[in-house]
Formats: sequence, C-alpha cells, structure tokens
Amino acid sequence: MVKKDKAQRERDAEDAAAKKAATNPDPLGHRALSGLAKLKAELDAKEKAARDEAEAKAKKEAEFRARIGLSPEKKPVKSAPPSTPTKSSRKTDSIEVWRPNLEKELFASAMSGVEKLTAKGKGTRVVHEPSHGKKPHSLGDKVRRGAAEGDVGFAVRWSEDGTCEACRPGASFALAALDRLATVQDTVDLHGLDTTEARARVLEFVRSRRARGMRVVEVVHGTGKHAPDGHCVLRDAAVAAMSEVPGSREIEAFKSKEGGPSGSAAILVALRAR
Repeated sequence: MVKKDKAQRERDAEDAAAKKAATNPDPLGHRALSGLAKLKAELDAKEKAARDEAEAKAKKEAEFRARIGLSPEKKPVKSAPPSTPTKSSRKTDSIEVWRPNLEKELFASAMSGVEKLTAKGKGTRVVHEPSHGKKPHSLGDKVRRGAAEGDVGFAVRWSEDGTCEACRPGASFALAALDRLATVQDTVDLHGLDTTEARARVLEFVRSRRARGMRVVEVVHGTGKHAPDGHCVLRDAAVAAMSEVPGSREIEAFKSKEGGPSGSAAILVALRAR
C-alpha cells in the first residue's frame, strides 16, 4: 500500500511539472538562459551606440566638407568576409561561444611526457682531423690515390743506343721477367702510320689485349731507316702512349726488344693482371 502511494506521488509530480512547463509564459526564466539574454541585450546596445556614434561623426564631417566647398568623401566599400565557423569557436547572434580545439588537445595528450632534445655541443662531436696536419683531399692525397689505382705515368730510362725501359713503381721484377720469361701473345705493327694514328693504335691495343687476359705483347715500330734524320718517330709515339695516362693504367712494364745492328725494332710490354 505504501509503495503504491509513493509511485502515485511521483506520477502526480511529473504531471504537475509537465503542466507548468506547458503553460509557462516565460521559457527564458531559467537563470542561465536569462543571463545569456541579458548579455545579448547589452552587446546589441553597445553595437547600436557605436554605430550611431560613427554615423554622427560621418554626418558632421560631411557637413564640414560641404561648408568649406569640398565634395563629399567617397569611401571604398569593403565587402565583409563570409563568416565561417572555426573549429575552436562559433558565433550565434553576435554571441561568441567557446569550443575546445580537439586536434590541439589530442596532440598535447599524445606528446605528454616527451622531452625536447638538447642541441649537441661541439665537445660531443667526433671531428676527424687530417693526418700530419694536411688538409683532406690535398694534391698529395690525390696523387697517392691515383698511384694506388694505377693512374700514374712512368719515368722512361733511355740508353745511348736508343733503347728504353720503364716500369710501375715497385714492379722492377716485371723488367727482369721480360728479359728471361717473355712469351709474346700478340703483336701490333705501326709501320705506315703517322704519330697520332700510332698512339691511338697502341692505346687500343694494350687496352683490348689486357681485357682478354693477355700478359705479354709486342709493339713493332721499326728502326727509322726511312726517316730523313734517321730518328724513329713511331718508337717515340709508342713510348709516349704507354708511359702516360691513360695507357700507363694498362701496363706493368715495357722495354726495348734486343735487336740487330740497326737497333731494336720492337718493344716488349708486360700488361697488368686483371
């Protein structure tokens, strides 16, 4: 019986509240809503006062310009930018309602506990100083690197009989091998060529034969019998081609072949191993 009375009282209270809400002449009577309405009224009043003041000032200025004989000033009409609500705020009837920036809040939450890295000082860096006080990539470094890679010319030693020999630094054994153990695998003959053609032929010959895996070849240049001064220009062209870069990259050593009474007519060449 008591439970029924309590339930009945709750239903009666709900019915009374519903009737009051339906017949309430002032729905903004709530304190929060009435505060917003009051704030809106104050803002509207301030906006109207500012507008009236601006209009009065403009009217006064126009009267002054007319009194001194000036034409009314024409002010450019600026179109108001379209009001687009942002993520953090929204305007409703001139009342700005704050909204949280969800992206910023989520980023701050994700980065919580992360410490900013401090800039490394000079003392913590490893600085590689060049050896012996020389600058990196100096001319001496480039020369030594080129010598290690085979990019070096030969110093040719000439004899009184017109023979010559030259070898890569530290490869004097190749000269001794050319004297005793040389077995010629291929030969090129320079007769009938001028000096430019002879140099090109020698370069192509040593490069291609080394690429085939050959180790000893022969360059035939003649003795210079048909030269007006008796000087063998083909020999000099062959020696220049083999003792200078890029021909010297392909060669370990070379020397004049033993000849007859007219001198040597060929050069034995030891090619570098692949």
